[in-house]
Amino acid sequence: MYEFQPTQRQSQAIEFLRYFSESEVRPVALEAERRAAWPESLLLELRRRGIAISQVPREYAGIESANVSAFDDASGGESQAHRGACLAAEELAWGDASVLASVPGPGLGGAVLERMGTRWQLERFFSPFRERTPRWAACALTEGGAADDIAAIRTRCVQQGDDWQLDGVKRYVSNGARASWTVVFATQDAAQGLAGLRAFVVEQGTPGLRIARKEPTLGLRAWETTEIALESCVVSGENLLGGEPFYADPSNVADALAALDATRPMLGATAIGVGRAALERAIDHIRHAFLRGTTSSLHTSLAEHLARARRRLDAARLLCWRASWAADLGDSNARDAAMCRLEAPRAALEATRAAIEVAGAVGLESDGFLEKWLRDLLTFEVVAGPAAAQQRALARILLGSDSA
Repeated sequence: MYEFQPTQRQSQAIEFLRYFSESEVRPVALEAERRAAWPESLLLELRRRGIAISQVPREYAGIESANVSAFDDASGGESQAHRGACLAAEELAWGDASVLASVPGPGLGGAVLERMGTRWQLERFFSPFRERTPRWAACALTEGGAADDIAAIRTRCVQQGDDWQLDGVKRYVSNGARASWTVVFATQDAAQGLAGLRAFVVEQGTPGLRIARKEPTLGLRAWETTEIALESCVVSGENLLGGEPFYADPSNVADALAALDATRPMLGATAIGVGRAALERAIDHIRHAFLRGTTSSLHTSLAEHLARARRRLDAARLLCWRASWAADLGDSNARDAAMCRLEAPRAALEATRAAIEVAGAVGLESDGFLEKWLRDLLTFEVVAGPAAAQQRALARILLGSDSA
């Protein structure tokens, strides 16, 4: 049964993040964008509270560093990690969409490692996160011509005895420049599809690993995304995730990649948080216009436009919750994840554009937030996985199974 009511513990966590976003995130968001970095104290406070894209599994985190998010309330007997992540992402994105991705932690790389790694690899690569020193990890999947399409990956991996050589370029790698290690997807032979795919943990400082540049982006400028070049980069066979036997069955890779589907509802919720912020700004503008007695038929028309945007945002939020609910149950959420990843940014864009129409030039000039939110959402379409790739994935799911 779907459950749409946050638990008492989650409600308290929402109230905290709402306060934190209003008092700590929003006031420094424009400066963080200018500096292309968030204050470390702010990021460490979120980490201390257990707010991150992914957590180190408890058995590898150690007692002192095993910060379990208040949003993952398993008091009812089942994990709510993914549902909680949606709640947290929306509240933080109301303050700024880039802050959650910047919090120290294993990130998407950790989510893939947990699905694919051997016990030895999990201990080896997660254990450094026990230290108090802030650490990041990353996941390198996207390529210039591949987006999120696994079949289009061209980064090559060639076995050389007990080692592997990697060659290729990865783009939009979140926290790639400061990551202690990065999970890199490469192919032995692109014609083999999943059967040719391999995943490696490439550690910072490995010869042949080069941070080519920080990606110049239209928005989300405080979110570090980098282009990574692998040039005759040799990694030990010990860094092949899961070991060679793991890849004997290509379905193991497909199951592991479901870890990425599990994060898409959180990305959708991030967009919803931005759209909600813009919608609230527009509603306040119209209310003040009523108080000043300057309302017109135009304001009434725009208010109706905002009402439509609100309905679409609410519907997209429910899609995110349904997809995250399936992920918490361990069920496939590929269809719903693609739907919410497609619909949420579009709903948020509609709300933001409507807000700009309501505010006009005055709104754009007042503090810069409406203009920033529009740029952030346009950039989100690329950095968080191109919508076209999700559209293709959804089409494949619907055509492949009537019950998907």
